[in-house]
Amino acid sequence: MSGQGRISRSTTLVSQALISGRVVDAIDAGAPRSEVDVRLVDRDSGESYPLDVNVRSDGVFAFFGDPVSAFEDIGRAYRLRLEASADGYLDGAVDLSDFSIPSDQPAQADFASSFDAVADATYRRFSDTLPIEGQLIELEREPVRLSLLVLDAADNSALAGASVTLDGVTQQTDAGGEVVFDPLPSQKTVTIDVSATGYDDARIEHLIDYEAAENRRRIALRQE
Repeated sequence: MSGQGRISRSTTLVSQALISGRVVDAIDAGAPRSEVDVRLVDRDSGESYPLDVNVRSDGVFAFFGDPVSAFEDIGRAYRLRLEASADGYLDGAVDLSDFSIPSDQPAQADFASSFDAVADATYRRFSDTLPIEGQLIELEREPVRLSLLVLDAADNSALAGASVTLDGVTQQTDAGGEVVFDPLPSQKTVTIDVSATGYDDARIEHLIDYEAAENRRRIALRQE
């Protein structure tokens, strides 16, 4: 190709994933059970940062755009936060590490010495800062409570003053044999230990129902 003039071209960077990650249920690390909304927020102004976002049903998300126009202030420290919300969950957030576009941009790359038909290319280097990947946002489920009724197994009468321990917290049943734990810890199951004078101790595993604001259980103790 000797003797041919260099080809001069300008290239516009297309929209691409700049910040990506996944939103998960904090209990089972799976996708949240409802539709997820993910926002990118400027930590200084509190305003949403103007990037388009795509969120899949499995919680994977990506903010995308033209990197040159998306972060055009060279040398500025970008201080951003990811925020996520979904029905049935408490809001979650992750602060991104501060980053900036190197102040020596744009940079010049000369490929023509090897390929005559390829023009000099002027571009921005984002390899040290973008893309930002692998961001994980865990959403805690909205808390629920447990109402527990302790009974005598022989006649189903309420047992007042029984000791009930859940997640290291002990309470005594009231005159109606009831005790309430509010809120329950954010986990899949809880262990409940019940004891009363003159009765055998009991232990149960309770699977927390997050679809019900109030979980209800009955525990019948046998006399010694």
